[in-house]
This record gives sequence, C-alpha cells and structure tokens, in this order.
Amino acid sequence: MSCAAPVPSPRSRVPCARTATRGTVRALRAAVVALMVLAAPAGAADDPARDAVLELPHFVDEVRAAWGIPGVAVAVVQDGRVVYVGGAGRRDLEAGGEVSARTVFSVGSATKAFTAAAIGMLVDEGAVKLDQPVRAYLPEFELFDEYVASHLTVRDLLAHRSGLERHDAVWYRSELGRQELTERLRFLRPGLGLRERFLYNNLMYMVAGRVVERITGATWEEFVRRRIFEPLGMTRSTFGAPPADEPDVAMPHAVDWNGAVIAVPRYDGWAVGPAISICSSADDMARWLQLLQGKGVFNGRRLLTEATVEEMFTPQMAISALGPRELPISSYGLGWFVESYRGRLMVSHAGSIDGFYSLVVLLPSDQLAVVVLTNASQHRVPEVVSRWVVDRFLGLPEINWNARLAAQQERLREERRAAEAAREAHRLTDTTPSVPLAALAGRYRHPAYGDMNVVEAEGGLAATFHGMTGPLEHFQDDVFLFKVEGWGLREEFVVRFQYAADGAVSSLLSTLQDGLPPEVFLRLGSAASPPAP
Repeated sequence: MSCAAPVPSPRSRVPCARTATRGTVRALRAAVVALMVLAAPAGAADDPARDAVLELPHFVDEVRAAWGIPGVAVAVVQDGRVVYVGGAGRRDLEAGGEVSARTVFSVGSATKAFTAAAIGMLVDEGAVKLDQPVRAYLPEFELFDEYVASHLTVRDLLAHRSGLERHDAVWYRSELGRQELTERLRFLRPGLGLRERFLYNNLMYMVAGRVVERITGATWEEFVRRRIFEPLGMTRSTFGAPPADEPDVAMPHAVDWNGAVIAVPRYDGWAVGPAISICSSADDMARWLQLLQGKGVFNGRRLLTEATVEEMFTPQMAISALGPRELPISSYGLGWFVESYRGRLMVSHAGSIDGFYSLVVLLPSDQLAVVVLTNASQHRVPEVVSRWVVDRFLGLPEINWNARLAAQQERLREERRAAEAAREAHRLTDTTPSVPLAALAGRYRHPAYGDMNVVEAEGGLAATFHGMTGPLEHFQDDVFLFKVEGWGLREEFVVRFQYAADGAVSSLLSTLQDGLPPEVFLRLGSAASPPAP
C-alpha cells in the first residue's frame, strides 16, 4: 500500500537474503574507484563526497543484509551529475538475479511528484490554474460536502488539503476505473474542514490525474510518458506492472511481524495510478533528479519553468507534528514533503506499495539528491541509506541512523505486542453470536467501499473484500476478526454484525482505517439495502 512517509509495521530484522559475494562487491568498488580517480579534479583527495562514493556500495549491501531486505538500488546526483548508481542483493528471494542500476522497482507514492509535475506543465502552458476550482475542469465533481466540492482547488488536491481522510480501502485492489471511483467520493464523510489540516489522500491525486486527462484528451499515463519519460530518456519506466517479458524486474516481498521475509503478490488495481503506479529503475530516477536539480532543464531542454519547480518545493500545508531534532518541522508542497534536515532545506517523498518501499530525497540548496529503491515493504532501509548519503556527502557529523531507526522499529513492535495483550485481556470469553452463523452469511454493501461478501466455510465463516479473503474468527458476542490471508491492506478487519428490530441481520460495521469510526455495510435484501454502487 501506498503511503506518505509511512511508519512500517515493526518486526525483527533477520537477514534473509545472501549478501552480494565479496568478489562482486570488490569488483564494483574497484570500478567506482577507477571512475572517480579519472573524474576527480586535482586537490580532491579530501573531498567527503568522493570518499562517500567509494564507501557507498559496501554500506548499502551491509544495511540491506542487516535488515533482511532482498534487493536495493541507489542513485546519487550531485551538482547535476550522476556520481553513483548501482544495486545490491537479489531481485527475487527465491529465484535470485542480481539487482543492478537498470532493475525495475515499483516506486509507489513517489509517483505523486510526477503528477504534480504534469499539472505544472499544464500551468506553464496556461491550460490549468492551481487556484481554480476542480469543477472548472471536472464540472461533474462531487463530494459529500457541497461547499468543499465547489471550492476545492487543484492546489488543494496536490497539497492534501481537502479535509478528506485517506479511505484507502475504497481503491485498494478495486476493479473500478477512475471515473467510477471519482463518483463514489460523494459518499465519504470529510474528517475535517477544507484546508483545516494536512490529511494525506491518494484519491485526490487520482482526481488530479483526471484533470490532466480532461485537459489533454490523453490518459494520465500517456501524458506522463510523452512529456516526462521520453524527454528524459526514462526507457525503463512504466506504469502498474512491468512488461511480462522484461527479465530485469524486482519481485515484491515483505517482512512480517515475526521477522520473516515473504514473497507477496504484485499489486493490481491502478485507477489511483496518478498516486502510486510508476515503476522505474535507479538509472531512470537519476534522470528525474537531474531535471529537478536543473530547475526544470534536462540536457539543455526545458520541461518545466523554474517557477513551477520552486512552487512544487514550496510549503503549501503545515504538518502539525514535531519530528526529531534533525527534522523538527515538516510541511507538504506539491507532490513533495518539505522539511528542514539538520538546518538544510530537504524535499522528499517515500513510496510504499505491496512488496516495495522507496524514497526520493533532494536538498535543492546543496545540489544533492538520492533515490533508494527496495523490493520489500515494512522496513527503514531507504531512510538509513539516504540520510547516510546526505550526512557523508555534505561532511556533517555522523549519526548512526541504522541503530536509531532499528530501535524505533523495536519500540513499534513492542507497542503492537502490548496492544494485542490489552485487547485479549478485555475480551469477553464464552460468548456466542446472537444468531446461528449461517444467518450471518450474505452480501453487505457500502456505497463507496463496495461489497463485503460473507459465506459459510468449513464450519465457520469467511469473507471477501476487494480481493482480500480469509476466515471470520469469532472474537466476542457479534464481533468477528476478518483475518486476511496472504497479503492485503491490513492483516485483519474488525467486523460487527447488527440486527433490525425483528432480529434479522441488517448490517455489519467494520473499521477500515485506524482512528476513524467504523463504516456501515448494509445487507443486500434487507429493508435498508442500498442501491447498487
């Protein structure tokens, strides 16, 4: 799943993939040394960036192995030049295959910066105005709150200022198209008022993608390919799943709560593509970084105006939470988080989608940028590597980010164990549902989230929701735990059945997002059945 600067689930960090052979690392370092010796100017012997480049391959592979991640690819761009690009580890935990600079990974929410740039190109051409209401381009656009629907601007879409919570279960693995998902937005209650506070939302980036489509007459994918990928020579980049005949592709994995690295299915369901769908390589992403470092110019060709690049990097919405001492203040620009890192301007975006986790970081004033791509989710390798690169290239005092973030992961795991113990301690034992299990089977519908299907299975109940399946384990009274098998948006959903005055099953409630009230799914065939969504 795609998320902004995600806090991954805690777990043990047990090495699972073999490190690259010593010979491979030695050969790679030797090649880098030779390249740097030839490229380095006279008097550069004490250059911290040069030293960092020499150490980077070993450091990346060491961190990768320590966290148990199959593969990592890294690119570093400084002063408009690619000073490092390479890979470590394996494309596939089982089948192997070495990760290279050309290996294709899913970049998840790092896609959002491309959508912001696509809108920026239309702004440069005068076809779109950031502060124009969305309805100026999509007259049919509706939300639950009519005032918000009529006043929401394109800038609000890109800056996460809609007041709408994430509602990722609306789109996750959905088979619906962009228009159908957009039509369902009117059934989602806002969490806050318009521009009241930062609320990250993938669906709003889908809407921004629809603005691109409506203005240009092309799909969002066609526009990004023609206006960004092709001019930059990003020949390894695509959308959704990489071509089936492409061999140099990383496969998705995850680290589960027990510390085991597992293969997970490749995500499918790309209506929210403008938020999450780009696949790319370290080689290609380095070209993207060169464009941004060049303030919209790549190889002498201007793709974006300098003013538009600066607007993307300008804070648009404060994030009301203090970070650690090194990153105390955070905000969001247009497609980028904008922060202060150790007193320097830093823009970045993480990307997490089933089995992949990436991070793109730029320090515009320091002319330094790094991208870290991995083929596993639920870990912190991109943060460790990117911060090491920044610290070492800029000659900053060393911080052991690996130890600090590993300790943070351990605390999260302890918090999970404590929460599970507390839930079990408050569980009411020796209770039964109000009706026989067979009476709970049926199809339940929410006008935005779609259908949850409950069936009898092996003496109990099982559920299916957006391609996620698993048993319904009885917890207490009329409450069940929908245990998702394999991989999904969540490991489990809490489900509670409700009854009409005559005792018939009328609905189920399910908590689809932490911190929000449960959503009501009405049973089809009951007196209160909703119309087909």
